[in-house]
Amino acid sequence: MNSGSTASAPIPIAGGRASITPANLQWLLVGLGLASAMQFYTFDSVNLVLPDMAGAFGASRDEAGWILITYSAALLLGTPLSSYLARRIGLRPYLIGSVLVFLAASLCASLSTRLEQMLVFRAVEGFAGGALNFWWRGSVYTFLTGPARSASMTRVSVMLKVATAIGLLASGLLTDNLSWRFIWVIDAAFAAGALTLLLRHYPREALEPDRQSVPIDPWGVALFAVMLIAAEVVLSRGEIDDWFGSPILTVLSWTALVALVLFVFRACDPDNPNPILRLELIRDRNVLASIVIGILVGMILSGSIYALPEFLRGVDPQRRSATQTGLILCVYAITGASLRPMVAVAVGRFGQRRVTVFALLCLIASMLTMAWILTSNTPSIYFVLPLILYGGSVAPLLSAVGSGTAARVPGAGQMDAVTIYMTFRQFGTALGVALVNIVLDRRQSLHSSRLFENLRTGTADLTEWLGSASFARMTHAGQTAPDAGHSALAALQHGSAQQAEVLAFADAFRVMALVGLVALAFTPLMSPPAKKK
Repeated sequence: MNSGSTASAPIPIAGGRASITPANLQWLLVGLGLASAMQFYTFDSVNLVLPDMAGAFGASRDEAGWILITYSAALLLGTPLSSYLARRIGLRPYLIGSVLVFLAASLCASLSTRLEQMLVFRAVEGFAGGALNFWWRGSVYTFLTGPARSASMTRVSVMLKVATAIGLLASGLLTDNLSWRFIWVIDAAFAAGALTLLLRHYPREALEPDRQSVPIDPWGVALFAVMLIAAEVVLSRGEIDDWFGSPILTVLSWTALVALVLFVFRACDPDNPNPILRLELIRDRNVLASIVIGILVGMILSGSIYALPEFLRGVDPQRRSATQTGLILCVYAITGASLRPMVAVAVGRFGQRRVTVFALLCLIASMLTMAWILTSNTPSIYFVLPLILYGGSVAPLLSAVGSGTAARVPGAGQMDAVTIYMTFRQFGTALGVALVNIVLDRRQSLHSSRLFENLRTGTADLTEWLGSASFARMTHAGQTAPDAGHSALAALQHGSAQQAEVLAFADAFRVMALVGLVALAFTPLMSPPAKKK
């Protein structure tokens, strides 16, 4: 009798403003999960079908990359602003409005006929996605404390990983059997469920009413936006346009630097009543740890999961379909969903810092294994092990870093610390994609030059191979001796170019492993667990 009454007893909302019943909490978490699943699903799905989108718009790989870059930049801008807008508008209406805006932008993106249109709608998607990405965590932190908070974070995290797995499979099937334009239809299903549940179960309590009347910092927003846009353009176009050899990129680099300095001064100005980021919190070692480790973790997670679909669909001679690639990638999501419920137990027993170290070691092992198995004819089954390691590292890593850094800031500053962590982690996500593209361009050029140098100088084995290949073409294809020689040489050059691409992708995964090692070196910044008395 007592256990039954305890199970149905209202759960107090943080701050003592009201309470929520366990049944309402369950449905609230499902609603939050569905809302955020829109953003998670769309991010992974577009990454998966990017080659198909590029073909539809007649865009090169570099041009199509702006579909990802625009979204990431808008998401980064929307993350810190979502904290202010929720306080200004009200958390419940802001979150519901963000779902509607994200859905509208998704449907418009599916109807885009030009790349420019797609980029506009992706920017709107990204800005609304900043709220969805931030406020599922923010809602749990705002309304719950203690064991209820930890259990709720676990449930929503599992939902998001399951949604990612389903999304990868569904978007692949939709693309191969219908069109990539249909992948956004699933967002409508997520949105319908989220809106229904949030309208009914989301608490109406105001969030920090004492700050609702404080106006936004327009100069801070403007400087942050200028810094972000300039930096994104430089990072994305630098390798293509020769970095500081380009006058435009040089001007944009200085613009980003000046905007950054002015933004820091503005955010730290004591006369600024409502900065979009409370940078003075960096004096707390846990906030500093959340920034450094958050950037590095964001880089390795986004860079690695961006590179693999690019390789499987655009470089590997086996050229997997969207469905086949989605089936391979969903291994990491299923692994993460399976292991996520165990994370709270592991953190409780070993502490966030040790769990973070273990997760980073698994992540490094995943990247090195991926680099080791990558060849021009790697069987699909070989990708299972590194993806299991990847999924097994992501599950504890994000939870341990978040709860072991920003979540330790006491009192009212906790949500501001979480805002800083989420913003810088998203910044790392944008950096990761840019870093992978830089590594791919540079290492492919290096490997190509070395391979073609070997072709020019020639060796006994090479001469023998060319002779055998020419003879085979004369015998089986009926080519003349000169044509057979040219055909064999062209095949060799094509194979060498392909091998250079494979080696470049292997190097990209090694660089991601190196980023993981750097993150590992900063884990001592995290506070050690409190000693049990």
